[in-house]
This record gives sequence, structure tokens and C-alpha cells, in this order.
Amino acid sequence: MSKIRSSLAYTLLNTNAVSALQFLSSLIMARLLSPADFGLYAVALVFVGVAQLLRDFGVTSFLIQAKEIDREMQRAAFGLMLLLAWVIALTLIGASSAIAGFYQEPALRNIILVLSLNFFVTPLGSVTLSIARRDMRFRELAFIGIATTVISIAVTIYLAFRGHGAMSIAWGAVANTFSTFLLSLTLRKPDMTWMPSLRGAGMFFKFGGTVTLSSILSFLNSSATDVLLGRLMSMQAVGLFNRASSLNRYFATALGSVLGPVLLPWLSQLNRDGKSLKEVYGKITELVTGLAWPVYALIAVLADPLVHVLFGKQWSTSAELVPYICLAAMISSIQTASGPLFIARGRPSYNLVMESINLPLKVAAVMLAAPHGLLAVALTWPILALVRSVIQQTMLKREFDIRLMDARNYLGKSLLLTLVPTLLTWAIMLPMEADMPNGVKLLVAGSVGFLAWLVTMKLVCHPLHAEIQKIIARARP
Repeated sequence: MSKIRSSLAYTLLNTNAVSALQFLSSLIMARLLSPADFGLYAVALVFVGVAQLLRDFGVTSFLIQAKEIDREMQRAAFGLMLLLAWVIALTLIGASSAIAGFYQEPALRNIILVLSLNFFVTPLGSVTLSIARRDMRFRELAFIGIATTVISIAVTIYLAFRGHGAMSIAWGAVANTFSTFLLSLTLRKPDMTWMPSLRGAGMFFKFGGTVTLSSILSFLNSSATDVLLGRLMSMQAVGLFNRASSLNRYFATALGSVLGPVLLPWLSQLNRDGKSLKEVYGKITELVTGLAWPVYALIAVLADPLVHVLFGKQWSTSAELVPYICLAAMISSIQTASGPLFIARGRPSYNLVMESINLPLKVAAVMLAAPHGLLAVALTWPILALVRSVIQQTMLKREFDIRLMDARNYLGKSLLLTLVPTLLTWAIMLPMEADMPNGVKLLVAGSVGFLAWLVTMKLVCHPLHAEIQKIIARARP
């Protein structure tokens, strides 16, 4: 457990630094770019994101959970990822004009062409980074993540300031990929080779095919709103909805960046050692909800001043969408560990089944709601999140005998830890005058909510309090 806390501490360092940098960057970019610019990049990113998942083909997850890795397996992984990435890059380049024509947005073509450059470079460092994660070298990975983020943000802001619009974000992503590859060279082991091979690549197909397909469906599920709104409404609508979801997405990404790299290697190791994963799942869920629920609830209560202070008046329409998106995030956070748990167990097909059910439901819901406006679309998110959670819970019961009734044993304290700060923050917000500066509202109400969270966490003896104390103790000289 000590090694896990150390890994989490370094990952937390990486995540906090990266999240803070990206957050500050978003404040600047929200004032340099228009909602339509953000909408254009969001739509382009959907197509590139699907291609990115195909490029990986589950090889990263396979290398992390494999019992042993030899030289031939490394060569096969490198060869397969290299072949897939370059073929996909050429396919994206060829399809860029058709995608731009479908949305009647010529600028989409150039964004996709620039993002395609990433596919020629990414596989060169993928195997190295995968093995580094398997070996839990999170200290080195943390510094690489911070350095590449600084480079990416610097390029993005400079180009946006020079008036390059959505293209500035695309070139920033390319800068991130190139710098990541260069820095990954410091993690290469002496016995690793640059010679690719396809001999033995078949070992990746059964595992990788299932993982890739479920990852693509999951990505499409999370991106379906952007794709459909871009066609059914406008790029401005995509930008506004995307900005509304970005408030909780910053935190969700930060949380995922902390847990994601650690959970799969750790759970895979426990499974290889024959340890029970049921109790581990309960503890992870209790810790995640104790942190995530209060954050999402406070974002929902403070949505209006948050949007105005962080992004400006041009994004005010986004504020009314935030509470519903945050509620959906709270529901989804209960099952944070289920995906990695299934993969660690060697059951990636469970994730595939779950996403196969969720995606058509998401598409149907957005298509039905879009004609009624963005608020109607936001209302569908909590409902869809609840359906997804029920499906995941059913699979957890089947594979790990984790029952819904078990949740009350580790969610009760998290619920109390959420209600107290949220109600106090809401009570502080009520008497505030409408013409009071939003920055003052945010500072006063947010401070009350944060202090209430800290006090409540200690009073209810939430396990999160003990874990935070242990991390702080390890960080002290």
C-alpha cells in the first residue's frame, strides 16, 4: 500500500500541476477564441480521438496487465502500433475534406490535417511509456507530463494571440506529442530495441480488439453530444455546451489523471497475486465519492459566478446547463473503478457490452432533445448516467459479487460529506445581492464550502481524511 500511496502522490503532483496550467490556459483561451472556435476543435477532436484509440489497439493495456514481457513482445507491440498509426494518419488525411464538407466548415480540414501529424510520432514512444507505467515509474512520468504541458500551452497561447483561432489548439497538441516523445527517451531501458516486428502481433488482437472497441464506444458516448449538436444546431452550440461541461471536466480529468495510471497496474498486480478485488473496489469508491461528490455539487451551486469569472459574459448561456451535467458526473463517479477492474480481471468484454448499450441510448436522447434547445440536452445527461450505472452494477455483481446494497456501507459518509458543504454554500449564496461582483460571491461562498468540507470530513471520520493525512506526512521532510 505504501508504494500505491507514493505512486498516487507523484501522479497527484503531475495532475495538480497539469490541471492548474490547463485551467489557467483555458481562462486565457476563453477570451482569445470564440465559442465557434471551441466548437470547431471539439468536433475535429472527436474524429481524431477515435483514430487515436484505434492506433493504440489496446496494446498499452495489454503490456500493463501481462504477466511477463520479453523482447519479442516489445518488438511486436512497437511494430503493430507503428503500422496502425501510420495507416490511420493517412486515412485521416484522406477523409479530412469529406468531414469538413459534411459539417460545411472548411476550417475543419486544416485542423484535422495538423492533428494527423501526431500519429507519425506517437508510436515511437508508446511502448516505452507503457512499460514505465507497468513498472510504476510515476515520478519520472510526472515530470514529463508537466514539462510537455508547459510547452503545449506556450505554443497554443502564442498562436491564439497571433489570431490563428482553433488552429492554435491543434498546433499546441502537436507540440505536446513531439515533446513527449523526446522526453520518453530518458525512460528507455538498455534492452529495448528500435527494430519493429509483426511476428507474434496476433497475441494483441483478441485482447486489444475488445479493449479498443469498448474504448471507441466509450469515447463516442462522451463525444456524441458534440458531434450531433454540430450537425443539428451549430458550432456555437457545441462550444457553449462543451464549455458548460468543461467545469466538471477539469476536475474529472484531474481525478482520472491521478487514478487512471495507477489503478490498472495496481489492480492487475493484485489480481495476479490472487488477492480479493471486492474490498479494494469498495475502498476506492468511498475515497472517490468523498472527493468528487462535494466538488461537483459545489460547482453546480456556484455555476453562474464561476462561468462569468472564469470565461466571461459571452459564455453566460453555459451556466444554466452546469447543474445537470454535474449531477450526471456525480452518478458516474460511483463506478470510477469498474472499467479498470474488468480489464485487470481479464474481462474487457464487460466494458464492450456496457458501451454497446449506452451509445445508441445517448445518440437517441440527444437527437430527440436537440430540437428543444441546449437545456433539454443537458437534462438527458443525468438520466443516461443513471442507466449506465445500473448496467455497470449488474456486471459487478456477476463478476465480483459486488451488490447494490453493499454501496450503503461506503457511500453514506460520502453523502453526508456532500450535503453539509453544499447546503451551507447555497445558504450563503441566497442573501447575496444580484449586483454584487461575481468574484466576491465566488470567494466568499467557495471558501465557506471548502472549509465546511474539511471540517465535515474530519467529523464523520471519512477514510479520505486519513489518506490525505498519510500523503501529507510522506511529503514532509
